[in-house]
This record gives sequence, structure tokens and C-alpha cells, in this order.
Amino acid sequence: MKKIVKLAGVGVLVLSLLTGCGAKTTTNSGGGTGSSSSGGEIKIGGNLELTGGVATYGTSVKNAVTMAFEDQNKKGGVLGKQIKFITADNKSEAGESTAAATKLITQDKVVAIIGAVTSGNTIAASQVATDNKIPLLSPTATNEEVTVKDGKVKPWIFRSCFLDPFQGRVAAT
Repeated sequence: MKKIVKLAGVGVLVLSLLTGCGAKTTTNSGGGTGSSSSGGEIKIGGNLELTGGVATYGTSVKNAVTMAFEDQNKKGGVLGKQIKFITADNKSEAGESTAAATKLITQDKVVAIIGAVTSGNTIAASQVATDNKIPLLSPTATNEEVTVKDGKVKPWIFRSCFLDPFQGRVAAT
């Protein structure tokens, strides 16, 4: 039951993120413009740990998002467009996470990124997403620095889980 609730939660959050991802012209960090979706689809990236030490977590997120997107696409997609999930393996490494985010944004032209799964990999990718003004949502990154740097909230980075300090208080209680 816990897995079903988590899968449903990820699906709802992903679909909420997609609501604002229709076709529009965007300006990237280099001052250029590009289309945020192509033709009849909306491209969402998955910067996930598909190999390496925490591959089981990244694979679980990939499967959950794939199921949610397939279900939504059967219902007509989002804004009349089909959702396409494009994954990049960050190999459970921070440097690879940065490279995966860069590839998803510059080559695959995604309008948003789901992942990474771990806090360190999400933090590593967050600057790339911020520089390109691409929303990044981690379903499981719990470190406070994922969404806050030097006391300021990162405007393009989001999470859908509790922070480490909160979980620690609950566990202690």
C-alpha cells in the first residue's frame, strides 16, 4: 500500500509540474530561444540513477513516472499533447548528474526534469537547471541545500518529500 501511495504521489506531482509546460518560446541562459515542446508532445527529462550504487531507487522512479505518463497519455495527454519521458543515467554520481542534466536540456530539449533521486546528485544538477531556467523536481532528495543556497530559495528547484531535519525530529519523537 505504501508503494502505491508513493507512486500515486509522484504521478500527481509530475502532472502538476506539466500543467505549465505547453508549447511556448523560451529564452535560455545564452540568450537564445527555443521551443519548449515539439509537435504533439511535451518532453520531460529524467535525470536518474539507473546504474551504480543507488540504481534501485532511480529505476523505481523511472517505472513510476513511465506508468503515470502512459496513463495520462491514454487520457489525452496534457494540454492536448502527449508526454514523452526521456531518461539519462547519472550512474549514481554527482558529476554524471550534471552531465545528464546538461544533455537533457541542450540536446533533448526537455521543458522540465524529474530527478535526481539522491540529494547530492540533485544538488549537482540544480545549477544547470537554474542557469537554463528549467524546473527540476526531485521526488526524494531530502537535504536542505537541494532547494536553498546561502539562505536563498532556488527558484527552479523543487522536491516532493520531507527534509532531513523534519524526518529526524519525527524519528526522535
